[in-house]
Amino acid sequence: MKKFVQIVSFLALFCWAIPLQAQDPGKADKLFTDGNYSAAIQLYRQLYHRHPGSALYSYRLGRCEQELGMYEEAVVHLTESGTRYSLRALWLARAAFPTYRFELAKTMYEEWLHSADTTHHQYKKAQVELARTEQMLRYMNRVENIVYLDTISFPSATLPKHLPSISPDMGKIEIRDGMFISTNQRGDRRYIAFSCPKTGRRLIGKQERLLDEWSSIDTLPEMINQFKEQDFPILMPDGVTLYFCAKDTTDGMGGWDIYMTKYNPATNTYLMPELLGMPFNSMADDKLFLYDESAGKGFFITNRTNPNRLMLCSFQYSKPKYLRDSSDNYMREYIQLRTIPLFSGHSSSASHTAAIVETNKWAAVEEEKPEWTLILNDSTTYTSFADFRSNEAKETMQTYLDLLLQLDEANEQLAQYRVAFQEAPADERTLLKDLILQLELDVRRLFNEAEKVRKEAIRKETEWANAEIK
Repeated sequence: MKKFVQIVSFLALFCWAIPLQAQDPGKADKLFTDGNYSAAIQLYRQLYHRHPGSALYSYRLGRCEQELGMYEEAVVHLTESGTRYSLRALWLARAAFPTYRFELAKTMYEEWLHSADTTHHQYKKAQVELARTEQMLRYMNRVENIVYLDTISFPSATLPKHLPSISPDMGKIEIRDGMFISTNQRGDRRYIAFSCPKTGRRLIGKQERLLDEWSSIDTLPEMINQFKEQDFPILMPDGVTLYFCAKDTTDGMGGWDIYMTKYNPATNTYLMPELLGMPFNSMADDKLFLYDESAGKGFFITNRTNPNRLMLCSFQYSKPKYLRDSSDNYMREYIQLRTIPLFSGHSSSASHTAAIVETNKWAAVEEEKPEWTLILNDSTTYTSFADFRSNEAKETMQTYLDLLLQLDEANEQLAQYRVAFQEAPADERTLLKDLILQLELDVRRLFNEAEKVRKEAIRKETEWANAEIK
């Protein structure tokens, strides 16, 4: 009798759970349709893990991630969803573009445009986006090769305190009364970024020293002030080369971009501004740029690692001039400042190094310490990609390192959520609990996947070495 009661109870519980589970997809779809992606993604994550291999839930999860700006994750899940959904190639292209996967984005745009109806409401926009992607691919072909001396991160509001120190040959740069001022070495000419009293636009002008005072601001020609905003004009000691930045330009990479022009003193004219290449420009805000030849180093300021903070980067040029044969992952991380090749001969002061370690974990790598190790067997350990003989094993190792990075980020986020849970009011703890549980699943999944890929790298390298011996 007792056993019968247990069976009946189990069946009742099972029958009750079926409609509850069936409600999850409908509720997730409703939230998605309503544009509530933050809520929908939680349910789709549960459905995705409950139904591994489901094209539908991979697709919907990827769409939520794309709408929420989680582009790296969106690329993975939209790729997993296969080709059954007509808009999948378009969404994948739009997720790949912000991650600097321009080849993938171009392929996906072309695939969707080839199959889509030309009257589709997304068609013309996708054509424009494809042209933009092709433009970015051209920029990727001239990424300059530099090494970093220092990188310092700081709040955007403290920029006036973090302008780089430059040699006397460069003159002086400062921010005063809301204006950026760059004065030449002789102190008789200066360039100013100021707000136009009539329009409020940020413009660039020039002043000449007249005895004990400065002339009125002479606004530079339209070819310099043609953009939505202009800022940070710096004239090089040659008296000819002028660097400045401009906002929302048609040929730019996004946000603020750095330009260079040439001044002709004889005719008082300027050449058409030319966009600097990567890594000085990116899809984020890139502002001040200069190269101090006397000091043998350059500087630029960007917010690409954190929209709310700026980073002052000091660098030296390296040879060859352009990066050519780097892997796609390395190039993307190099441009986004996720991988920073440090200058081996540089030695910062203790206090300066401490500041870098605190604000920018990527700049805290010591030259003598390998970034990673891969133990093949009891007698062989790899510490760099140059150790590999198999290209396939090398690519697999890069995938493993990418997964470790994702794992570190997930663990960091998990720790933050756990701290927040302890301090959160009761009505917010339910959501935080769900996020914590989901992240714990993600951490386990990433760890298992990373281990699988690590073993695969070892297997491929070992097989290649054994075949070479035979």
